Amino acid sequence: MKNIKQFKSFEDFTNLYELSKTLRFELKPAGNTQKMLNDNDVFGKDKIIKEKYQETKPFIDRLHREFVNESLEGAILTDINKYSNALSGWKNNKKDKETQKTLKKEEEKFRKEVVGFFDKTATNWAEKKYSDLGLKNKDIGILFEEGVFDILKKRYGNEKESFLMDEKEVFLKDEKGEKISIFDEWKGFAGYFTKFQQTRKNFYTDDGAETAIATRIIDQNLKRFCDNLEDFKKIKNKISDFSEIERKFGKSINEVFSLDFYNKCLLQNGIDSYNEILGGKTLDNGEKLRGINELVNEFRQKNKSEKLPFLKLLDKQILSEKEKFIIGIENDEKLLEKLKEFLKIAEEKTGILRHLFSDFISKSANYDLSKIYISKEALNTITYKWVSDVRKFEESIFEIINKKDPKIGKDENGYKFPNFITLQHIKDGLEKDQGEKFWKEKYYKNEENKKDKGFLTGKETIFEQFLCIFEFEFNSLFEFEITDEKGKILKAGYNVYKNVFETLIKQKNFSVNPQTKIVIKNFADNVLWIYQMAKYFAVEKKRSWNDEYELDDFYTNPEYGYKKFYENTYDEIVKVYNDLRNYLTKKPFSEEKWKLNFENPTLANGFDKNKESDNSAVILKKDGKYYLGLMRKGNNKIFSDKNLVLTKSGLEDRKYEKMVYKLFSDPKKDFPHVCFSAKGLDFFKPSEEIVKIYKNEEFKKGESFSIKNMQKLIQFYSDCLVKYEGWKYYEFTNVKKPENYIENIGEFYHDVSQNGYKISFYDISESYIDQKNQSGELYLFEIHNKDWNLKDGKDKKGAKNLHTLYFENLFSEENALNNFPIKLNGQAELFFRPKTNNEKLEYKIWDAKEKVWKKKIGNKDNKTDGSVIDHKRYSEDKIFFHCPITLNRETGSIFRFNNYVNNFLAENKDINIIGIDRGEKHLAYYSVIDQGGKKIKSGSFNTVKGIEYASKLEKKANERESARRDWQEIEGIKNMKKGYISQIVRELADLAIKHNAIIVLEDLNMRFKQIRGGIEKSIYQQLEKALIDKLSFLVNKGEKDSKKAGHLLRAFQLCAPFESFKNMGKQTGILFYAQASYTSKTCPQCGFRKNNNKFYFENIEKAKDVLRKLKSFEYDSKNQCFNLSYSLNDFMSKEEIERNKNKKRGNVLFSKIIKKDLFKINTKNAVRYKWHDKNTEWGKGFAFGESEYAENGEKEEKNTKRGIVKKYDLTQCLIGLFESENVKKSGLDYKQNFLENLISEKFDSKFYGKLFVYLNLIFEIRNSVSGTDIDYISCPECGFLSGESSDIKNGDDNGAYNIARKGIIVLEKINQFKKENGNLDKMWWSDLFIDIEEWDKFSQIVNIKKI
Repeated sequence: MKNIKQFKSFEDFTNLYELSKTLRFELKPAGNTQKMLNDNDVFGKDKIIKEKYQETKPFIDRLHREFVNESLEGAILTDINKYSNALSGWKNNKKDKETQKTLKKEEEKFRKEVVGFFDKTATNWAEKKYSDLGLKNKDIGILFEEGVFDILKKRYGNEKESFLMDEKEVFLKDEKGEKISIFDEWKGFAGYFTKFQQTRKNFYTDDGAETAIATRIIDQNLKRFCDNLEDFKKIKNKISDFSEIERKFGKSINEVFSLDFYNKCLLQNGIDSYNEILGGKTLDNGEKLRGINELVNEFRQKNKSEKLPFLKLLDKQILSEKEKFIIGIENDEKLLEKLKEFLKIAEEKTGILRHLFSDFISKSANYDLSKIYISKEALNTITYKWVSDVRKFEESIFEIINKKDPKIGKDENGYKFPNFITLQHIKDGLEKDQGEKFWKEKYYKNEENKKDKGFLTGKETIFEQFLCIFEFEFNSLFEFEITDEKGKILKAGYNVYKNVFETLIKQKNFSVNPQTKIVIKNFADNVLWIYQMAKYFAVEKKRSWNDEYELDDFYTNPEYGYKKFYENTYDEIVKVYNDLRNYLTKKPFSEEKWKLNFENPTLANGFDKNKESDNSAVILKKDGKYYLGLMRKGNNKIFSDKNLVLTKSGLEDRKYEKMVYKLFSDPKKDFPHVCFSAKGLDFFKPSEEIVKIYKNEEFKKGESFSIKNMQKLIQFYSDCLVKYEGWKYYEFTNVKKPENYIENIGEFYHDVSQNGYKISFYDISESYIDQKNQSGELYLFEIHNKDWNLKDGKDKKGAKNLHTLYFENLFSEENALNNFPIKLNGQAELFFRPKTNNEKLEYKIWDAKEKVWKKKIGNKDNKTDGSVIDHKRYSEDKIFFHCPITLNRETGSIFRFNNYVNNFLAENKDINIIGIDRGEKHLAYYSVIDQGGKKIKSGSFNTVKGIEYASKLEKKANERESARRDWQEIEGIKNMKKGYISQIVRELADLAIKHNAIIVLEDLNMRFKQIRGGIEKSIYQQLEKALIDKLSFLVNKGEKDSKKAGHLLRAFQLCAPFESFKNMGKQTGILFYAQASYTSKTCPQCGFRKNNNKFYFENIEKAKDVLRKLKSFEYDSKNQCFNLSYSLNDFMSKEEIERNKNKKRGNVLFSKIIKKDLFKINTKNAVRYKWHDKNTEWGKGFAFGESEYAENGEKEEKNTKRGIVKKYDLTQCLIGLFESENVKKSGLDYKQNFLENLISEKFDSKFYGKLFVYLNLIFEIRNSVSGTDIDYISCPECGFLSGESSDIKNGDDNGAYNIARKGIIVLEKINQFKKENGNLDKMWWSDLFIDIEEWDKFSQIVNIKKI
């Protein structure tokens, strides 16, 4: 571990590791620069490079495609039978590790062989085919070096498309009047293709990556080919005549189904030929040539009991011409082409689905349900869309799956289903509970309601009902009814929208307008909905088909099987849908920009004085302003030492200051390069001993390593530092005497680096700069942002932007005095964004009443109404300067940063905790507590610094969602989000410093963050990332003392640098993650939470079984409420008890404390609110007094669009239930001991159903209803009630408080681990995991309190 200082407070967490940032500024042309830009056509020349880049990419892909074809044409895989044997062995025993290992070894071997074919061709190209081009590489690298452009020109340089053309396809000409080849003048500019070529490099790897050609050939297609060989043996036993296929396809069946034939299937033409033999082919004249699968299908139709397998088609080869490279829509003409293609695909794909689903639903008995699957996500959708009793539905299916696979379990968050569930599991699970009313009320037929559209009679089996609902929902996508704003019922759906869409795209004068967008959107939406429902059955992983599952004909039928629908559908429907939406909702202004090079491929790559002439860039300053100077091509010696006298002429008048940048970039490389080169040996004249030490590497750790010899070499290098002119500029104050270096030479290199960076300025006359600018030799730009170059010339009031402070401090005296912790890097870039014509931009007008800017409707050019251009910055040409910097230079990286933090936190009683709840009613809520659980401060982040963000974001989100639904231009919410995140992050950082606190967030899984992140108001993942970035380099702008923590040169570093959420685990510095379970639903006072989920009514007998397990259920006359007591163990199965006993995990807290088992709860002040779907029995509204129980506690509180909110006074609800006429007749007296009566008497299911709803509601700690102000905590055990008079105000406040309390457990875990292990070196994030049992013990026993 890195030798680092001791940490006694947050103030010690400074200057710990390097960070890189890119500063972004605007460049304003100064003096004669604009004229120079125009005269030299700077933007035009670099635009040509950009266009050449775009036009060259398809040719590069073509080159790769042809290279692959040449490499694999005639290639023979050796000993292919070894792979076949390994695959057979694995199939016979998939769980055996040896067979797995053998198969993996064979796959690796054959992948390497495939890559060997590529290298062989590359060598042939380099040494023979293109030997005249002088290619540097002799292997696959020839396709990725600069010489590839010479190959491209030699192969395709005479083709029309290899020259630049305008929109009318007229050739563009250069200054000499010659056509511009897209393959010319890439020397030095090949970096444009780095990212593009990286994906192509992946084609040629042998590591098993999905994007590699070798993977497609071996792991995917060869496996399928071998599977087909086995399946064909079964087919051949039943079908003997393949003469028709052999005659029409010209291939011997025996040859096709031999292992050696696979060598003819490596390329796309071979794959096509093979697939045609399997699946058939339609000729241009419409004649259909039948394939083997069609013979199989014919056989199966005639022999219903025979289940011959269909053969699997091979996947297309990567980069084959059949693989579509989808490019966005560029104009209305391309849009129309895309729409026509989209209609064709939609008709084809929906036709397959209609045929498939119709056959499946009407003849489901003919299908093997154990080989038809729906995804876990689809099951979740079905559950919440179709099912009324979600818990019962999930439990029924889970029980069936769990019997077959006990590893599939459940936890406190619910059931854990496998990725794919068979329809047989669903059928068995449903029919196990035949007679149950699973589905939502709207699906059941109601004879009394003439408008009712229900269709289930109850006479069907439950699985038949499942299929009926699927059929109904699927058919509804093709035709359904909607009600317009005037209440008129209209027909809608695929069939309706398709006809309108078809009419639109057949119009002669097709144009895009608001009505056009609606027509396109309606049709495209319906196609997407059909795709999404069909995707229920996709057995895929990351959009690739998962071959591990056995498939029924449902998938493999050659005429209408699901895989026929699935093939290319994502590309042809989803990607095209996105292209259509993006084109029709694009912003009115253009954000297109391109890189500027000024005819220099290394422009601004660095600022070192020795490289100024190469990189053509210098930085100047004058009168508090900063400038970027770019030397025009051919004039790159303007600032050389030879012109030093000229630059001083006129200094007495006005002057600039020019930056002198010096960097000893890499001592490890620079010392040998300078000192032991031919020139170096001549200049420094090292002794023979020193040369020997260097050549024999006696200064490096290894067999010949010698500390003394290392020190002698260090002495020699130290002498060179003084002698060499290029190094005299530095002051090597950190370099020690040679004898002080005893570990390795890296210590010496590090010390040299510490002093190997320096920036200074020297005066240069303004007249010299002006003269060079006026003569066209020097482009001069003001470096501009909102903090500088203000129009009135006055300094900006208030704090400057951090980017401004970073840039200014690059050149500050304080930075120099502290050995330049902030460093200017190379690799700067310039970009140009052309203006958008004003007629394309929109105008906005100020609404004085609402005090907001609104989009102007009507004539844009009439400015007499006070309207102004919206997004005015896009109405002007802009040049941008991207400038990378390093913060905390020479601190390097830090290994296991969390370990340092945890050592600081261990046994530190001064540490407090901040809990953050990403709330239901608030954007975010925080709570600050001490380690005893005492609340210090809390609050909502709905409002930050006087700005009410919650309502603003909600309004903006609704506007955006409405625009998205209508496919209109979408107003951005991005800037508002960014502003909010910035404010809340700053507030949290300040709270952490002020209260000396760690921060604890909910550990919500990645999928939740990403899905919620798609909702406009939910910005949680962005907030986390921004918080980590802020705490990684936390600056207090008001701190002026550079020796104090928080100053720009000594920023707090309280988090490790962000890499990814996946790699972060449960901690990054002072930021911790705790499990989200029950945080807002645990009583802050006694720790009670809903721990018993058995009070769901299924049937009368099961209800009585649950009641028998209660310790007591009685009426308390004194407190006028019902009391209920129970033991948790009585409600747990033996398996659950055993599973809890066998839990094994490290660093568990409270292991010696016995978990609380007996609970006593009551209905005193127990008022609950619950929303009910209007399609359920409980969701049917009633007027006050109409309901049997309305006067006894159950009341309608609020109507919503989809249901009602009911208020339950549970004491009165239970009294009303027990005093109902039927119950009274039984003799039950709730004021006496009535539990036995509930168990022994014969009440109807309606009674028990009501009883269990009320009992279940008692357990609800948090009462929160979306779309209302209802949100409070009410504990049935201790009586705690949140509110204005309590320290806990609402549910989100409670969530934040309990999350903070989980932070106490985190600190305890750190303490315990250190105590038991002596140190924290081996502590990992898993040791911070808090399970539900630890939380219960802590909240119910250890930390129970009065807040």
